[in-house]
Amino acid sequence: IIFSVILMVMDYLHQNNKSKSREYNAAEVIQDQQAVPAEPEYRVLFLSSYDPTFITAELERKGVEHVLYKANIVYDVQYMNTKKDMTEGNIEGIRITLEKRMEEGLTYDAVITADDAALHFAVDNHEQLFQGLPVFFMGVNDIDYAKEVSKNDFVTGVTEDQLSDEMIALALKQNPGAKNVVGIVDRTVTSQGYVKEFMKLQSKYKDLSFSCIYTTDKTRSALGRELEALDDSTILIYFNGQDDSQGNLYSMAEDASFIGAHTSIPVYRPNIGGVGNGLTGGLYCDFYKNAADAAKMCVDAIKHHVDPKTIQMKSSGKRQCVFDQEMVDKYHINTHLLPKNTSYLNNGSGYRDNNRHIIFPM
Repeated sequence: IIFSVILMVMDYLHQNNKSKSREYNAAEVIQDQQAVPAEPEYRVLFLSSYDPTFITAELERKGVEHVLYKANIVYDVQYMNTKKDMTEGNIEGIRITLEKRMEEGLTYDAVITADDAALHFAVDNHEQLFQGLPVFFMGVNDIDYAKEVSKNDFVTGVTEDQLSDEMIALALKQNPGAKNVVGIVDRTVTSQGYVKEFMKLQSKYKDLSFSCIYTTDKTRSALGRELEALDDSTILIYFNGQDDSQGNLYSMAEDASFIGAHTSIPVYRPNIGGVGNGLTGGLYCDFYKNAADAAKMCVDAIKHHVDPKTIQMKSSGKRQCVFDQEMVDKYHINTHLLPKNTSYLNNGSGYRDNNRHIIFPM
C-alpha cells in the first residue's frame, strides 16, 4: 500500500511539473515574439500556399516573422488556400487582390513564398506583379523546379528535403521481404513534386515495384477497399490525399484516421502530421527553421544589399523522427532499428511510464 501511495504521489508531482513546463514553454514563445516594428525600413509579401489552419502554415509564418521583425522589416501575408481550392478562379482572385493592393500604392521590397503553389504563383506572375523584386522560397517539394527557377537571378531559397528515400530504407528494415512501395497522393502541385521525387527512387530500389494511389480520382469507399486489400508485401507511404473524386475535403487528422482504419499494415509519412491519428510513424523537416533561413536570405538581400543571385539555394537538412507507440505495439515495430532520436506519441506520460526502468528493473 505504501509503495502504491508513493507511486501515486510521484506520478502527481510529475504531471504537475509537466504542466508547469508547458506553461513556461508557452510563456517563452510569447516573450520571444517581437513587437511589430514601429518604423519599419522595408515591407515584404509572404505568400503561403495553404490556409492558416494547415499544419505547417503557422510554423512557417512564425519563422518568417521572427527574423523579419528582428531586422525591422514588416510583412503582409496572403494565404492561397490551395489545399482546398486549386481552381483557376481562386488563383485569379489572389492575382486581382494583389493587383488592387499595389494600385492603391502598397509596395513591397521582396516576396517570400511557402511551399510549391506559392512559388509557382510568384514566378508565373513576376513580371506582372513583382517585377524587380527578389523571391525567396521555402518548403518546395519539386526539387527539379526549384533548381530550374533558381537559375533566375531573382529566385533562391530553401527546398524541403525529400525524405522518401530515408523513409523507404527505414521501412525496409522493418519489412525486408516487401515487394511493393505504394504512395498515397492527390493531384495538388505539392503532390506532383512528391510523386516526381518518389518515382525516381524506382531506379535505386530495382527489386521493388513503385506505384501511386490518387485519392482525388476515387470515392472514399473505393479508397477504403483498395487500402484494405494491401498486405505486408507492401510498404505504404502517405504523402497527401485530403480530397476525393466527389470533391469532398478532409483535414489531416480525418485523413490519417480513415487510412489507419482501413489498413492492416504500417503507414509511413515522410512529412509532418498524421502520426498519432492513424499513421504509424514518419520523418519530417524543421519547418520553422526552414522559414527562418529563407527570411534570413531575404534580410541579407534587401537590408544588407547582398545580390540574390549570389545567395545559394540550400536544402533543409535536419530532420526528426516520430512514431505512434500504439502502432509500434500493433505492428511489432522493432524500435532498435529506428533512429536514436525517435520520439513516441501515445506512450503514456506518467512517472511509471517515463521511469519504468528505475521502478521495475528488468
